[in-house]
Amino acid sequence: MIKRDTIKFYTVNEEYINYLSKFDNHVSWNKEQKRPYVGIVLNVEEYLYFAPLYSYKIGYDKYKENHSFLRVESRKGKKVSIIRFTEMIPVPETAIKLLDFNSRGKKYKDLLQAESDFINNNKNIVYSKAKKLYKDVVHIKIPFYMNISCNFKILEQKLEEYIKE
Repeated sequence: MIKRDTIKFYTVNEEYINYLSKFDNHVSWNKEQKRPYVGIVLNVEEYLYFAPLYSYKIGYDKYKENHSFLRVESRKGKKVSIIRFTEMIPVPETAIKLLDFNSRGKKYKDLLQAESDFINNNKNIVYSKAKKLYKDVVHIKIPFYMNISCNFKILEQKLEEYIKE
């Protein structure tokens, strides 16, 4: 089981992404080796959830602050990426791989390290947002969050089927 001590970066197996994407169109596509699907893995309820990171785009500035995402900043306070909790997916440990920062170029490695530092310095916010979004989608069933998020319950069922196969 993933520990809550340090949040680390992972990639997700392409086969597993393809499998889940058959059941929910909010599942983000993997861009294979060129730009792997990078994210963090969190314990949410009794599942491991992979929450993807995306490079920051100017359009994200228009996002109204809420718990569906988190803007990630560099050491200098520049917005460099975003974690989309709406697109987090349940994952088996067999479908994730720890990302080796040293296997990347220096510039990308430095960016990953800055993102990692920010995320770990804000670990309580990360977990709070992920768990609140999950609760709003699964238990409270707030339509706004249900419409923009993966269907966590269906994906959990599909995860269980995937594990059995």
